Amino acid sequence: MLLRGVVALVAVLVVAWLGVLYRDERVAKTASDKIFYQNPLPPAEYERQMNRLRDARLVDPDRSWQLVQVRYMLLYGQPRRAIEAAERFVRSEPDNLEGWVLLFNAARELDSGRAREAAAQIRRLDPLSVQSNG
Repeated sequence: MLLRGVVALVAVLVVAWLGVLYRDERVAKTASDKIFYQNPLPPAEYERQMNRLRDARLVDPDRSWQLVQVRYMLLYGQPRRAIEAAERFVRSEPDNLEGWVLLFNAARELDSGRAREAAAQIRRLDPLSVQSNG
């Protein structure tokens, strides 16, 4: 009887977690669509939607929305903010090629040292990209 109760409790917790993940995905997708397709948003609305993207990561282990935020910071002409966000991302995931590419793109005109470091990390993670680009 106790085992059935434990199994039922675990099942309820899993369903609740999946429900929160589903909600987070919908919130993030809606905010992302608004930022991208209604570009340019007024600054206050842009910040509200960026906060919704941040809030949508409540219990989601997928960190891809952080990279989406960096892309939007670049799209909306916020390279310094993008550098900070990309740096936080690559500090936690140093083997993520996309994070380093975004850091390079954000830093190349503002911080040549960070751009060089990002380029070195890109070469480390994808050495074939150097050969194919000459």
